[in-house]
This record gives sequence, C-alpha cells and structure tokens, in this order.
Amino acid sequence: MPWAGPLIGGTGATGGAEVQVVMLARGLAARGMKVAIAVIGARRLLPRELDGVRVIALPRPPRIRGLAGLVQDTATFVSLLRARSRVVVVRNASRGLAVAALAARLRRAGIVYSSANVVDFDIERLDYDYNARLFRRAFRAVDEVVVQTEEQAALSRERFGRDPIVIRSIAEPGEPRAATPDAFLWIGRLVPYKRLDVYLDLAADVPEARFRLIAVPGHERRPELEERLERARAELPNVEILEPRPRSELAQLVERAVAVVGTGAYEGMPNVFLEAWSRGVPALVFQHDPDGIVERHGLGGFAAGSRERLAELARAYWASRADQSALAARCVDYVRREHDIAAVGEAWRRVIETAARS
Repeated sequence: MPWAGPLIGGTGATGGAEVQVVMLARGLAARGMKVAIAVIGARRLLPRELDGVRVIALPRPPRIRGLAGLVQDTATFVSLLRARSRVVVVRNASRGLAVAALAARLRRAGIVYSSANVVDFDIERLDYDYNARLFRRAFRAVDEVVVQTEEQAALSRERFGRDPIVIRSIAEPGEPRAATPDAFLWIGRLVPYKRLDVYLDLAADVPEARFRLIAVPGHERRPELEERLERARAELPNVEILEPRPRSELAQLVERAVAVVGTGAYEGMPNVFLEAWSRGVPALVFQHDPDGIVERHGLGGFAAGSRERLAELARAYWASRADQSALAARCVDYVRREHDIAAVGEAWRRVIETAARS
C-alpha cells in the first residue's frame, strides 16, 4: 500500500484505502500471522515495526517519467524480493501490480489483488495506456482477487473475467455519539472525482445550515480546485474550511456531524462512512451509493445525482438534527453486523492461506 506511510510515521496525506490496509495488517499480526507492509517513505521517518507489522520503505516515485520511473520500479521490485513473503497483497491500481506480481513469481509466492474502488476496473481513466495494459495483464494473472462490494465483484467478472471474493471493509468499533449535531461534514482529497464543487453548491443551496469541510491535498496540485476553495471561503459564510489533521483528531468532527456527505463520482466503500456509521452518524450521498446500502439499510439519504434532491435531503436532516436516535441505531447495528474486524480478519486469513498454496 504505497501511500500509507503517513499513517505509520511518514508525512503527507492518505485516504480510506490506506487506513483499511493498515488496520488489516495490524489485525492479521494480532492473529499471529507474520505481516509486513510496504509503503513509500524515508527510512528515517518510518519505524521498523508497528504493532507487530514489519515496515518496508519504498522509494518515492519520480516527478518525471521514463527512465526515472523504471529505476523506481526496480527499487520496489528489489524490496519485495528481499521481503521473502509467501504471499504478496497489492492494493494499488497501477503498473505496480505487475512489478509486485513479477517479484512474487520469482519467489514462488502467492499474489493477491485487493480492489479499493470501482475505478480499478476502468483503469484507463487513471493511468496511461501502457501502464493500464500492464495492470490489466497482471490483474488477470493473480492468484486471488478481493473486492469490497458486489458492485466491484460484477465489474471484475465483466471486465477482467475474474470471479473475486467479496470481503467487506473494516469498521473500528465506535461509541454512539453524545455530541449534538451542528454541521454537515465533507472530508476528501482535493481531486476532481471527489466533486467538492457539489458540496459547495449544496452549501449555497441550503444557506440556513452549517457546513464543514476538510480538503486533503492530493499527490499533485490542483490550482482550479484550490481557487474554488478560496472563493468559497469568501462567498459562503455558512462554510467552515478546516485544515487537514491526523485521523485521530477527526472523530470529534464526525460526532458533531448532522451527516457526512459523499459527493464522489465513483467510490469503493468510503472509510468516512464507516467511521460515521459506527458512531450513529448518517451519510448523505450525491451520486454513488456502493451496493445501494445507504438506501437499502436506511443509513442516510441518496440523491441519485440530483442537486435538487441533495438539497432537499439536507434541509430535512438539518431540521431533524436534534433527534436522530432511530437512524443512529440503524447505522450502529449495520456496522457491527457487516464490518466486524474479527470476521473481516478471518476472511482475509483464508484468502492468504489459499494464495500461499497456489
């Protein structure tokens, strides 16, 4: 999981996929398995071990492509060869899967791909054609494919001809909130597909409500998004723009949320939803409701891509924010039933043992 370094001891931003992998690695180590996690970061900033998980430092990708990229791939390849693993699990939709798969084959190790987002199955939207072809070829050759949702499973079968294993994301247990909801909350990377513009439009459409947001910088600067954020700071008095902060400091913001708002054009299973539901906080979803679970289980509201419907839902949630007890109970029950860390860890143990025998 290349970009999980900041969760372990490096610097920079991460997303929900990185949080999931670090929780999984720690959980498997706690179950007695020997686990290492390979992340990008300076060796001097990363611990050698985290809760029984060995930490492998990978080189940072170069800003320029071509030969420099091949040097970085080679360094990653050598690091994985030295890891002496029986199984390599990759959660990174890039040509890095091909690099990891080659290292695994030379060591006669199993290789597992773990999907973090539906866009993995439309990789051309993310990467250059050559890199996408390498990813697709490696994907079809891995021993096991693990996905988070039935939606991802269908895409894996349709576009790659692989029948995957569905393992739900982990939700850490949380205490039902005691705080009074006082604002909507958006947390996401400052990248186009997260559709921050939809959230800012929502704040303009529902001026009587309060809105908070944390926009985490992506790996590349997005001047047009930064400019839109600055305009919002000046033009939307009901929006509070907060600085990015460690995950440990986000819980109090989630607990005070009327709802967490998801505006992404495509998603896997947003970690912020799981963290909210575990505390009894609902989700408002603009466009992508993974497996339809928000609507099906009554975990919030779904706007089906309609700006007007999203505003309507927000007004209703704002008006009823003082009494969300029944909604909170559904959210907590769903997470405990479907995303229990022990059940997820056991499912992953079986996948890894199967891949080790491949």
